[in-house]
Amino acid sequence: MNKYISLIKSSFKWKDSEITKDIINRITNNNERFNFSRIVKIYKITFVEAEEIYTYLEQAGFVEAKQKDENKYKNYLKDNEEVGVEINLSKEAEEEFKKYTKVYGETLEGYFYDAIYEYLKENQIDDSLLEYECVQNLIAGLKGDSIKKEELTIARI
Repeated sequence: MNKYISLIKSSFKWKDSEITKDIINRITNNNERFNFSRIVKIYKITFVEAEEIYTYLEQAGFVEAKQKDENKYKNYLKDNEEVGVEINLSKEAEEEFKKYTKVYGETLEGYFYDAIYEYLKENQIDDSLLEYECVQNLIAGLKGDSIKKEELTIARI
């Protein structure tokens, strides 16, 4: 969560930049639309910088902030596993979260469920892969000494 709040805080450093002023001018006067890749392309900046600028634009209300969908994890999890979240944060941390995320309409519960959803989605293993002999051999090689994890690449597989 600190990384998430840090991104939002760091976005405010762009408030007075010439790039941000130009984008705001183009949005308000020309009704132009912007996304990360367009900002990168036009202003020749990094994707991280464009993300920070766009986050500032969301916070300031110049572009519509995408609302988090607290229910998106439900369909994914219904056949997988039960997930429960117990939030144990200090009052200060909770206020900090609310201060920097109110534009997104987020709740702490939604944030944590979203983080769990992303983790499960990225780390879900398709059990049907385990049926293949080549996958079994790969696993056996990794468990043994014939294949070193640090040398394993997609090309080697």
